[in-house]
Amino acid sequence: MKKLVLVLFLLLIVCSSSIFALTFKEFDPTGVSYKAGPTGPSEELSIPWVEAVLYPKNVEAGKDFFVEVNLASPVREIVAELDSKKSFHLFSQDKTNWNIVIASQDDLSDGLHFLKVNIVGKRGKKITRTLAFRVKGKDNYARESYSFPLELKESGEKVEALHKQTFYWVKNKNGKKSWVEESKVEIPKREIFVKAYQSYLNKDYDKAIGYYNGIVMLDPNDADAHYWLAKSFDRVSDSVEVTKHLKETLRIDPSHDGANWLAGRIARSHYRKGRALRKMGKSADAIASYNKAVELRPASISYWMELGSTYQRMGKRDAAVSSWKQVLLVDPDNKNAHAFLHTDYYKLLAGEEVAVERKQVVVNKKPSRGEKEYIEVVKASRTSKGTLISSALKSVVSMTRSLGTKIYEDGWKTRLSGKNLLVTYICKQERLGKLEPEIFTFKVDLDNRKVEPHNKNARLLIHRW
Repeated sequence: MKKLVLVLFLLLIVCSSSIFALTFKEFDPTGVSYKAGPTGPSEELSIPWVEAVLYPKNVEAGKDFFVEVNLASPVREIVAELDSKKSFHLFSQDKTNWNIVIASQDDLSDGLHFLKVNIVGKRGKKITRTLAFRVKGKDNYARESYSFPLELKESGEKVEALHKQTFYWVKNKNGKKSWVEESKVEIPKREIFVKAYQSYLNKDYDKAIGYYNGIVMLDPNDADAHYWLAKSFDRVSDSVEVTKHLKETLRIDPSHDGANWLAGRIARSHYRKGRALRKMGKSADAIASYNKAVELRPASISYWMELGSTYQRMGKRDAAVSSWKQVLLVDPDNKNAHAFLHTDYYKLLAGEEVAVERKQVVVNKKPSRGEKEYIEVVKASRTSKGTLISSALKSVVSMTRSLGTKIYEDGWKTRLSGKNLLVTYICKQERLGKLEPEIFTFKVDLDNRKVEPHNKNARLLIHRW
């Protein structure tokens, strides 16, 4: 361990400080073990602000983690103690910002661990901050532990990469391990793909997973690597990882043929299983299968409809409503979803009971020629989905009428509001024998003719249609 610390120290002297220029502000704050604040009156050192962070606080087995300490005043040294067994010296250029990458420890078991950060002042006085983290997946680490080849740019030496962050923790042919900057290596990505595919063809799926994980480590946005990880995990029946990597593939490349085909096949399998379970009276198990199906195929109307119907049979109306609302995110005109929800179109899209605007727009004269021009500007503008506002309004009115609601159209009106012209489309719906107004108001900038929604109904039309 002393040798490793010495190697890291020498590397810091030789290399740019940017190697450790990692800031926890770039990371998801929910994944950070964090303590911050001034020192207390009973502590030996008096520092206006002490900030200690560890990322990630849920460490996957075999992965490194980062520690950073930021101080308002310089100190002499900072030493971190892992579970009161191993010590690590943090590094700093200015004595106020300290950090270190702690390499994966083979003896760390699954579960909770503690890192005690000892901050030593110039006169030897000390304060401590303790950060907790968890190690997860130790039992499955062997599946991810396969290395991948790299080549050093300057010497051309072949080395074996064991891990990568902003630099690589590598092992050469003699077994010696050291840190190498990312800029100093060539990444034979194709070679890794070939090794991974050969392992897959040989049905050595764990080894294939190790290689494909190596590619993802090098390039998290490699859609093909995620896809082949999904295929490999499918072979070892790890459905959670299959779904995870298929979703990643389609996030990176929504048109990926292989991922779409595989996601569709697996989703159909879950859906069929769900239907069979429902017919057997096992509704809870059916719902679990349907949820797996919609996770892979969130745009499938039939999957969401079936999930909602199953929830409804179980008496879980809120869950059923949530499922049917998902249908309308895909197809706002879906009549079956509207029928199941027993609600009018605007309340549904708002996801809540929309307060009816009772404010009447009173205009005693017909729009002038200039006002008509601005009405046409609004009608010719488009929603966020590219639909003409005039067409969107016609579709909304038609949909409302198709649901059996009587609706009367008063048409377009205009009025000035400061520097802007408000253009409003007014119609009335019959509810419980009473006519209630539905108003869509748009604001038009008179200088550049820019159109923006001005009330809730207009915003719903713009963003949902």
